[in-house]
Amino acid sequence: MVEKVIATQAALELVEFLKTKHGAMMFHQSGGCCDVVLGPAEVAGRGGLQAVVDSLAGGPAVVSLRPGTYPLTAPLLLGPQHAGLVLEG
Repeated sequence: MVEKVIATQAALELVEFLKTKHGAMMFHQSGGCCDVVLGPAEVAGRGGLQAVVDSLAGGPAVVSLRPGTYPLTAPLLLGPQHAGLVLEG
């Protein structure tokens, strides 16, 4: 596990600026292989949020949802097969 982050001076200054504007922050670093960024149109085009979630079942994945409205025709169902799936947005 990495205990230290190396950043440029410009990056450190940006982080300080953002902290003054928005308060405490959390940084998330993913492996990059399993990230999916979708907006409402892409989710609808893939059959809805349940279909997107189900298509990623069985493996680690991060789904980042862009701002917007995501209509659900039924409650979103998450079960053990969705372990390792992260929804954010």
